[in-house]
Amino acid sequence: MNTNLSKKYSFENFVFNKSNQDIYNSALNFLSDNNIAENTFGIFGASDSGKTHLAQAMGNYLQQALPDTRVIYVSMWDFIKQSMSSIRNANTDKMIDFYTDVDTLILDSIDILSAKEFSQERLLMIIDYVLRLDKKIIFTSNKPLIDIKQLDVRITNRLSKGMNLFL
Repeated sequence: MNTNLSKKYSFENFVFNKSNQDIYNSALNFLSDNNIAENTFGIFGASDSGKTHLAQAMGNYLQQALPDTRVIYVSMWDFIKQSMSSIRNANTDKMIDFYTDVDTLILDSIDILSAKEFSQERLLMIIDYVLRLDKKIIFTSNKPLIDIKQLDVRITNRLSKGMNLFL
């Protein structure tokens, strides 16, 4: 299965310092605890703060620790392109099936979805399905979900229930 994860992102080469030690510890706890109350993990921070690195390192960690775990990483730019393509090719169900056949879904730069209503509708279906099956979602954003204008409040509500930390 193609995870879309880059092997260059790992915990071993993540730059740790005093300010991000807590989020690192929280990430490891989220990955190792299947009994957590909520299955979402949000990483917020400015551009180039390491959000993508940390999210992909989490995915790569899962793949190494549990090789049978199905992890998929997608940037929201790619997700939007795939959503548009699925309309043109009349295969939206196939796209949704691809993203729901996971144990962990990593959504990078969710703030890009602002005002992209069709893509938000598709993502909401995927989020609902993944969470209903008690699977995990890791996501990144430049700002808190509540501050993203024109992001569907249902997406905000579902993803805000879990751990949401600033890098």
